Amino acid sequence: MDRLDRERCNNRDLARLLESCAVGNREAFAALYDATAAILFRLGLLVLRDRKRAEQCTQNTYARIWLTASSFDASTGSALSWLATITYRNAQEALRA
Repeated sequence: MDRLDRERCNNRDLARLLESCAVGNREAFAALYDATAAILFRLGLLVLRDRKRAEQCTQNTYARIWLTASSFDASTGSALSWLATITYRNAQEALRA
């Protein structure tokens, strides 16, 4: 992860954005997307090895994040790890499909 990605993905900031998403804050969701989309897309691409499938995986990931943001618990792990886990699981589901 390069320096810019690290700056965009400060765990405390991401956790706050997820908390705001959990109560329906669309601006927070847009900020979360801006901060993490490149990283999550790269993870999907690494697993799927196909740009179009990785794009679909990323889209599905953000839909799931929006719907499940309230289940994020900062005491059990970092926000970025939680987001990456959702992405990885979506990519695995896409591989099985």
